[in-house]
Amino acid sequence: MLTFEDVVTIRLAPLVNAAASWDAMADGLDKLGDHYESNVLAVAKGPGWVGASATAATSSFTSTRQQFDAGVVEARAIASILRDIHGQFVERIGVVLDLVDSAKKADIHIDSRGTAHFKADKSTGGGIFDETKRFAVEASWTAAVAAAVQAVDDADQGAKLALRDAAGIKNFFEEMFDRMGGTAHNFNGSAVGDIEVVEAREAQKYADQIIAGNKPDDPDEFARLMRDNAGDEKFSRTMLNHIGPEGTIKLTNQLNTFAYDSDTGNKQSYLGAERGLANALSTATQDPKSQFYKDFQAGLRDAGMKRYDWQSEKVRGYQSLVTLMQHGDGYSDQFMHDIGDDLIAAERADKGDDNWDLPKNFVQSRDEWFANDPLDGLLKVMSKDPEAAASFLDPNSVPYSSDGTNPGNDRLEYLSRQRDWDVVDGHPHMRNPYDPDSMWGDPLRGSDIEDAQGREGFGAALVAGTTGIDPNSSGGGYVEHSDANNRVFRGALKHLSAEGDDLHPSLRTPLALAMGNYSDEVHAATSAHNDDESPLNRSQVLEVSKQISRDQFSYGTLQDSINRELVHDINVGREGDEEPLRRAGRTIGFLEEARYQGLKIDADDAKSKATWDAKWDYHTWGGVVNFIPYAGDAAQRGVDAVTAKWLEEEAARIDSGQSRDNLATGIDREGRLQAIAEHWRDENPDVEKNESPWMTNERIDDSANNGNAAARRLGSKGS
Repeated sequence: MLTFEDVVTIRLAPLVNAAASWDAMADGLDKLGDHYESNVLAVAKGPGWVGASATAATSSFTSTRQQFDAGVVEARAIASILRDIHGQFVERIGVVLDLVDSAKKADIHIDSRGTAHFKADKSTGGGIFDETKRFAVEASWTAAVAAAVQAVDDADQGAKLALRDAAGIKNFFEEMFDRMGGTAHNFNGSAVGDIEVVEAREAQKYADQIIAGNKPDDPDEFARLMRDNAGDEKFSRTMLNHIGPEGTIKLTNQLNTFAYDSDTGNKQSYLGAERGLANALSTATQDPKSQFYKDFQAGLRDAGMKRYDWQSEKVRGYQSLVTLMQHGDGYSDQFMHDIGDDLIAAERADKGDDNWDLPKNFVQSRDEWFANDPLDGLLKVMSKDPEAAASFLDPNSVPYSSDGTNPGNDRLEYLSRQRDWDVVDGHPHMRNPYDPDSMWGDPLRGSDIEDAQGREGFGAALVAGTTGIDPNSSGGGYVEHSDANNRVFRGALKHLSAEGDDLHPSLRTPLALAMGNYSDEVHAATSAHNDDESPLNRSQVLEVSKQISRDQFSYGTLQDSINRELVHDINVGREGDEEPLRRAGRTIGFLEEARYQGLKIDADDAKSKATWDAKWDYHTWGGVVNFIPYAGDAAQRGVDAVTAKWLEEEAARIDSGQSRDNLATGIDREGRLQAIAEHWRDENPDVEKNESPWMTNERIDDSANNGNAAARRLGSKGS
């Protein structure tokens, strides 16, 4: 394998010169071949030479003439490979050098082994980097450099493979048979000058071995082939055309069998190959108008619903396909949407709601990686692409229809209110393993249970679709909402508030993140006097807030966001304007009443009580700041003081046993209201001179009571 030092010191100019020399050789062989044909072969074929010797000479001379042609093909193929690898090296070595340059700007030195180190004068003094953080940063840079060097080595190995193939280099037994046939030293007239085509052909060989149930000759090489070429369309389509949709599913199943069961020593190679296959699928399906896409997608509809014998069970193809897709990224919106619509159509067509059901014991042992619920698994994949998630859940988007009709989009409503999420057989021994799709395949389907990770994908897609932020990697911070984001948010409020107390607990935190991300609109709604003033349906906001408040983590997530919004509203208000103060009070009172109503539901629920009475730990919500508007902005001054008081009172409330024993409203708000009042006075110095703190506290306290009352009125009407 190439080292970092190899990569940064290599000279690439000789490759260009060598390619030119091979092209010149091809030109020379071409001319020599023509000359040979005119001056040597022509003699044997001419009228002056007849008989057995002429026949033998013609055969020999014709063979030699063909070798000239084969030599031209081989030389041009090698020249093409050398130019190809030069281009790949320039690009990939450039990535390594750019990393080194970026590291230098970040005060990090990359040594001759590719290991990152903070410069000595930057890693000590001032306590900026403690040892743990310094190690993590250095390790991150080292890993990035190693990956970039690996990419160069992958290209090098690909070039080696292609050059050996073009030169016709064979293994010992192949060469022995060639010698016996008298063709040991022939030029390669079928040489290919495209590295990716050669590698696709090699990858197909390994894929065929695996699909047949055999361990590949070289698992590491198969992983390299897939890793190095997954982003190349020609390679990806060549590979997938060879194995087809059904072969893709079988290959995935067998890779996982090897990785998790029969060849665990090579687990990382098999999972690496699976990542490459997933990314090849992504690359190959980027253009929904291409014939490849149409044919492959049509094949998936058939292969996806078939059952395959795998690990003593009969699993659906779609379950294996989504298991594969979890390893990749960058899928086109259309591809994910088409699969999602096909899954929903299949579920609606199955009146027994048994499409994906597998025995509990089978599912539990594979929960961490197998997509037994393919629709939820697909939604998790889709959440990595917020625009794709938004357009899938947006009620205004039009699903693709092959017959040109508009089938309408009720995907969000279906997922929220209609879908059967019980996708695990609760009584596996009563299931017919030989014919699970018959009417007697699962006679006890009424006892089916939810998957342990049920709605995890839906929750992630909701966050992505409403906020425009990938919940799997939210470090980029707040994103301006699109019209689709807004429609998904309002649709989620509508459908999930209608679930009432049946709202699934796993959706509380995703909804809290979405509400916090829309904290300006939520604040406007919770502080409004009536529906005409509110940008959102207040009854829906109350119901969702109530359900969020039944979970300590979700409640804290929402309240953290709201605190920041209240302070921001004060910071940007006009001098002397008391509206931000009064609105803050109304919002706190409204949400306090929502919590009261939520806690009242679970007052006798031991599990819920234990969750709420657990130690209050704000630090577990560190990631929430990335979803909040204005985070890190100067306009957020004062947040720390308000948040600190809020946390202090929440901790005290729980420690004193008031989380369930005293459900009256007003038990936790005084300190936070006072902190907000003090901040408002600090931001309005003229008011501070002319008004006592008592009067300021009185106004915000009155507003909080009004917010309590507004929420009670809405609750009494049935939120």
